[in-house]
Amino acid sequence: MAAAFQQQIFALDARFNAYRAQIFPISDIETIKKYLNIRSQLLQRRYGVQDNISLSSSSSRQRSSSKVNLSVEDVNLNAKKRNDLTISENYAFSGVHHIFDQHHEQVSMVKFANNDRSKLCCASHDGSVSICDVTATPPQVTAILKGHTKAVTGCDWSASNELLVTCGEDGALCLWDVARGVCLRRAADQLNAPLLCCTFQPANNNIVIAGNARGMVAILNVSTGIYPRGGSSILGGRVLSIACESSGRMFWAGNDKVMEQSKL
Repeated sequence: MAAAFQQQIFALDARFNAYRAQIFPISDIETIKKYLNIRSQLLQRRYGVQDNISLSSSSSRQRSSSKVNLSVEDVNLNAKKRNDLTISENYAFSGVHHIFDQHHEQVSMVKFANNDRSKLCCASHDGSVSICDVTATPPQVTAILKGHTKAVTGCDWSASNELLVTCGEDGALCLWDVARGVCLRRAADQLNAPLLCCTFQPANNNIVIAGNARGMVAILNVSTGIYPRGGSSILGGRVLSIACESSGRMFWAGNDKVMEQSKL
């Protein structure tokens, strides 16, 4: 939690740095030195440590510090105002197109639709999947897909972008109709183990390949919901990623130990 607050602080500083340089250009070296001295003294007072780096004479530091009157009430008021900001406002610094904050737990995977820069899928540990339109004005969330009971760990778009497959730690593989936002099929892992990755077979989107936490890579026919005989193999470890080559006749699977090549 503390690390998250630190990231927000860094992002807030970065957000205004671009404006500071343009609106308030400082070319006076003495002013810069005075600012650094004051900042150093405040940090030393706050954390009770001594800074061994001297930027100017002690007399200059004394003169600079005498001009500063920092009110505790002002600091508390400013902190309260920052806490009232949304996540988007905290992170809205220069260079970021848009920030989506629809999920309340970590996002484990994001993936653009095939040859479509507008559709973005976000898979989250809160058990939901969101579809975002990043080219809209302003960018918006077009759908929230809820069908998993635990963290969603992987997702993949079909070749036409009409379907989406997701997998999760609940051991479920879900097939979604993106336009309607409904789950067309839900299949359980053969070993009832958490599923960690999934992908469509490029040449045949009726076929999905998934890897679980017990080292199994399995092929599922999502049209029938059946795992075909001989379509599973044990890789070992935890299968973390799967990738198919364009023809769909060969795929690679990687776990927490090795990477293995297989043929379909």
